[in-house]
Amino acid sequence: MPPTTVSQLQAYTSPWLKASDLQGRAATVTIETATVEEIRQQTGQKEARIVVAFAGKSKRLICNKTQALTLADLARTEEFGRWKGLVVTLEPSTTRSGQETINIRRGSPAPTTSTTRSSAPAAAGQNDDEPFEG
Repeated sequence: MPPTTVSQLQAYTSPWLKASDLQGRAATVTIETATVEEIRQQTGQKEARIVVAFAGKSKRLICNKTQALTLADLARTEEFGRWKGLVVTLEPSTTRSGQETINIRRGSPAPTTSTTRSSAPAAAGQNDDEPFEG
């Protein structure tokens, strides 16, 4: 079936995770990598920022200072190369100035299938704990 909305067209989707991608829900994820990348700012200049990728997810988070310091605190190290495997929960929020942001808190690993509420398998690609795309 051909795309029927702008957001379905790959050329118009962003590789960067935004609060709206969380669809108003928290998502517990595992950090796959944390690296430094040169990110182009609105002024056109580039700035080195920590970029976090999550296991099984295509969108990556460009960390602001608060997010980076929170991750360092949760991981108990500022060495972001050692954050791999850290389980965190991402929550959509707003700043005092009204801008959308993502809060980060300690997450707990997802339960195994034997401890889930229902024995019926979830529909393909559907998991209430993971609102943003894989």
